[in-house]
Amino acid sequence: MIDSYEKSVTILGARFLLLLMKNTKTPNRFRRNVVSMAAELKQVKDCLVSQEQFFVNKTLSRKEKKTKIKNMEREICKLHKTLEDRNCQLEASSSAATKVLCAVRDVRIVDP
Repeated sequence: MIDSYEKSVTILGARFLLLLMKNTKTPNRFRRNVVSMAAELKQVKDCLVSQEQFFVNKTLSRKEKKTKIKNMEREICKLHKTLEDRNCQLEASSSAATKVLCAVRDVRIVDP
């Protein structure tokens, strides 16, 4: 899109030079050409504004996505920590249950 803008500016510059050369011969044509060029310039400006808005929106979208990614990474870290804590608790419970089971077996062996 930027190439089309540069081409338009180059074309407008060339037209302006031609317009100046023709100015000495026909003032009415000059006025019409100025009006025509003003309309073209407005179109180019509108195109530039549209491009600028597109890039602003794209930048905002990227920032939002980066923020979302950071938040998700934080959440994953929290969940990982919670999982590790629960795994430790489960291992401790399992170890305690194994000790109790061994104690119960020992009592059965001693008590027959």
